Amino acid sequence: MDWEHVDISEDTKTILKELVERKKKLNHVTMMKNMFSAVTLIVVAFSVYYFYRFLLVPSKNDMLKLVGMFSGNAANLLLLAALATLYIVTNNYMKTYSKQKSKYETLRIEAIDHFHSTWIKAKSSTIRDVISKHLKDTYNINLSFKN
Repeated sequence: MDWEHVDISEDTKTILKELVERKKKLNHVTMMKNMFSAVTLIVVAFSVYYFYRFLLVPSKNDMLKLVGMFSGNAANLLLLAALATLYIVTNNYMKTYSKQKSKYETLRIEAIDHFHSTWIKAKSSTIRDVISKHLKDTYNINLSFKN
């Protein structure tokens, strides 16, 4: 929605715009987290099958033969490296998702609190908008929202 045509204060427009942007970021991170989680699960399932079928069964539970077979093939090491990389990337997206969700929820609650006060443009809101804009432009101080 275009907030420019609604008669609300600039701080309110800023809060709403930031809320929409944070929701978009959260949706993107959620999609990436789900995608990497699915890929990781598929690669783990393939790796378990591969290691069982082509390493564990032929080695007949002989540990030295198993280690020799594992380290003797570069594909095994590449598969292990791919597993480690996918785990690290998926874990990174999980942490990013938690941070983005927290930031989004905090601002959403703040917008709800702000919603209970008046949003209609008035003389006091106009003065507040001017002060807020000046501090943001001059000193990079954000007075529009807490988070």
